[in-house]
Amino acid sequence: MKRTGLFYFFNIIQRELKFDKKITSHRLRKTFATRLLRNGCPLNTIQKLLGHGDIKMTMKYLEIDRDMLEEDYSIYYPFNDLA
Repeated sequence: MKRTGLFYFFNIIQRELKFDKKITSHRLRKTFATRLLRNGCPLNTIQKLLGHGDIKMTMKYLEIDRDMLEEDYSIYYPFNDLA
């Protein structure tokens, strides 16, 4: 599939589903990477799957929201059980 065909396909989906935000291949990559991370996939594996040579680039693709921060905090902070 050519790039223009992909953009055309994304535009049809966006219009049919009435999304406010534009659907792009970059958006799909970010969603893919973030879902892998949330499911426990190691960062190095996500890096390889995205084809990045530098882990810093992979980190830019990950979207860590407040829920994820709170969950990780409650799991990994060593003094939570003292309260």
